[in-house]
Amino acid sequence: MAINATTLAGPLGKNDVYALLTATTGAVDRAFILIGNELCQQVGAPQGNVVLLRRGLDGGAVVAHVAAEPVQIGTGSDIGNPAPANDTSFGYQNVGNGPTKSYNASGALDPVPHNAVLVGAGPYAMTLAAPSTLTNGTLTITSTSAAAHTITVAGGLGGGGASFDVITMAAMASQITLLASNGKWVLGNLAGAAAA
Repeated sequence: MAINATTLAGPLGKNDVYALLTATTGAVDRAFILIGNELCQQVGAPQGNVVLLRRGLDGGAVVAHVAAEPVQIGTGSDIGNPAPANDTSFGYQNVGNGPTKSYNASGALDPVPHNAVLVGAGPYAMTLAAPSTLTNGTLTITSTSAAAHTITVAGGLGGGGASFDVITMAAMASQITLLASNGKWVLGNLAGAAAA
């Protein structure tokens, strides 16, 4: 297989496990992906132009990357083979914050830490109930489409009430990180979104 060249369509944070690419030609389960100088391996099939990554292979540093950074996709013989081909230690159910769940229509997001991926055309009107006071962890919400999704957070972000309860994702692929703390969702990070 030849190396397929593309670029990042958006930034990739140091702790992100999803990369938005401008094209996914050659992006198949277990393909090797070189982003800048960081070697990664793809986990599963792409969701639109979003790929799930196992990062920092071959002992390399996991670093943040900017939009438009060069990306190469290929096999182990094309790019290198830092991990055994049968390594299954990093699957969808063991990614970052826990399981990954895709949502393809308006409705309620599960109020527990997980990776929520909004797929399809949208835009979706999502709701998010307050987490249990016993729940701690991160909810990462990723949009894979150019749709202005809204997320209404019960009780408001950080308990701020109705004046701070709606997150609007930009009409582009974007990502939000919320932290469950003391029965409230606290804003961690917005990439391509605004909260009001």
